[in-house]
Amino acid sequence: IVTWNIEKGKRWGLLEQCLSHQSIRSADILCLNEVDDGMARSGNRRIADEIGKRLEMQVVFGKTFTELTKGIGDELLAPGENTTAIQGNAILSRLPILSSQNLLLPACFDHMKRAEKREGNRHALIVRLDCGSGRELTVANAHLEVFGTARCRSRQRASCFLHPSPG
Repeated sequence: IVTWNIEKGKRWGLLEQCLSHQSIRSADILCLNEVDDGMARSGNRRIADEIGKRLEMQVVFGKTFTELTKGIGDELLAPGENTTAIQGNAILSRLPILSSQNLLLPACFDHMKRAEKREGNRHALIVRLDCGSGRELTVANAHLEVFGTARCRSRQRASCFLHPSPG
C-alpha cells in the first residue's frame, strides 16, 4: 500500500517520472490525496483515471470539493479554464473492488474564506477489496483539514471509525 499526496497533479511531468519507480509500479493499492479532476492547473486531466490507466489499476474517486477558482499563486496563470473543477481522494487497486463509500467528515473550516474558494467539505474514501479465499480488506483514505484545529482533525478521524464499512 502506498499513500501519496500528489499535490493536485499539477506537476504532471514529475508524476509521470514517479509512476515508473518500482515502489509505485509494484504497489497493489495506491491511496491518493489532493487529486484534481478537470482543473486548468493540472491540464484539465482526470488525474486518478490517467494514473490508473498507466498502472493498469482500477480507480475509485471520491469528490471532496468543487473548486470555484483556478487555484492560488501560479495556478491562476494556468492556460484555459477549469472543466469539471473537482478535487478529491482516490484509491487505485489491483485487487477487485467490492464496494466504496465517500464518507462526509465533520466540518472544520469554511473554505469560502480563503483565496482558493471551494464548495464542499472533507471526505474519507472507504473501499472494500476482495483479497481472495473469502478474505476482504477495507481501506480508508482521508486528507484531514489542514486549516482546522487538532481537536477537529481528531473528530474527523474518529468519524471514520463510527461508520460501518461499505457494502
